[in-house]
Amino acid sequence: MLARIDRFRTSLEESAAERRVPLPFGIGLFCDSLPNVYDLNYLRVDRPATGNEVLAAAEEAMAGFVHRKVELGPDLPAGAGARLAAELARAGWEQTTHLVMAQRRAPDRPLAAATIREVGFAQIEPVRSALILTEPWGSPRLAAELNAARWRIGQAVPLRYFAGFDGERLVAYCELREAGGVAQIEDVNVVPEARGRGHGRALVQFVAAEAARDNDVVFLEALAHDWPRHLYRSLGFDALAERRLLLRRPLAHGPGTVLDRAAGRRG
Repeated sequence: MLARIDRFRTSLEESAAERRVPLPFGIGLFCDSLPNVYDLNYLRVDRPATGNEVLAAAEEAMAGFVHRKVELGPDLPAGAGARLAAELARAGWEQTTHLVMAQRRAPDRPLAAATIREVGFAQIEPVRSALILTEPWGSPRLAAELNAARWRIGQAVPLRYFAGFDGERLVAYCELREAGGVAQIEDVNVVPEARGRGHGRALVQFVAAEAARDNDVVFLEALAHDWPRHLYRSLGFDALAERRLLLRRPLAHGPGTVLDRAAGRRG
């Protein structure tokens, strides 16, 4: 199961890139048209390398970007990954750990899902943009860049969107990616004033069931030290592995800088 998830992710990463740069230890994946979207511009380390080797490659390959980002690939041995992460941490990089969680059990309790329905991205986009604008770095232009990134992902893998409603008001949404019998639930968000009322639980439970109709692997990712991981466990998702991302933020967050989910933004 984990091997299929890893293949799904690496294929998506490479297909979504506008530019791919071979490196001695892996690959650089870049979307030059959206240079401030961290999730689309980074190096992936697939083979053992020293911190100095990765730092030098990041400076050269990402010279035109305000940030530096490294993903430790699934083929990298655990020990080599831990050593590299420690070396980059000593150089001032931040590490974020994601849990790769697959649904292997039934949810702890059934929920009515009458308020959940499939929608188009155009219906989600205004709510998604409004949530981005609540961030300290948010601006209309940055919201447009992050929304454009969804289109880029959609060129690499089929996407579907689902939303939860309170009456006729859209209060929650997420994305479903599907390919080769593997489905990923991504970009789960609930508007602030509707949180704590079960909308996120109902949405993920409904979309997971929908995904399982045509796929035999359904997974998502959660920050390893944030509360949603507990919700996903209650919905039958078990952690299979950890995925580590390392980031060097810009010295100053100017108006063209987007902080993505890997840098701390949920969803």
